[in-house]
Amino acid sequence: MKYKIYSNIFKIFLGLRFHRKLKKDEAIILKLPKEINIRLSTWFVFFPITALWVNNNNIITYIENLRPFSLSKRKKALYIVEMNLNNKYKIRNKFNL
Repeated sequence: MKYKIYSNIFKIFLGLRFHRKLKKDEAIILKLPKEINIRLSTWFVFFPITALWVNNNNIITYIENLRPFSLSKRKKALYIVEMNLNNKYKIRNKFNL
């Protein structure tokens, strides 16, 4: 999988907003300053996505499929991975960065 890591606060805020649909093997990773409880919004994301909440040990702690213009639940993460709809990832699996 090809991915871009966003660690700049502005890029983290934007995420996939106003992006064209990602290619099948693309994703973006939002690297937060520290592990925090965070809610994801898909306002102005015009396609459905899968989001993975990943902790500081690179373990997937939560997965949610989000439709455009929706809000996720608030969960703790150091990384949020945003990708096209995907069901190959499972909670408690390691995510290779």
